[in-house]
Amino acid sequence: MNLRYLEYATVSVVGAVSGRTYVFSATQSVQAVDGGDAGPLLALACFQAA
Repeated sequence: MNLRYLEYATVSVVGAVSGRTYVFSATQSVQAVDGGDAGPLLALACFQAA
């Protein structure tokens, strides 16, 4: 699933299910995220489905 990061600062997050590290920034705002990791990230205001 693709997620869009809505902020400008670079952020690194670890997927709750996969353990994978995702790095989002203003220039890399859309990333493919494991389906199991998407739910917890979408609960945060800085992410939306892309």
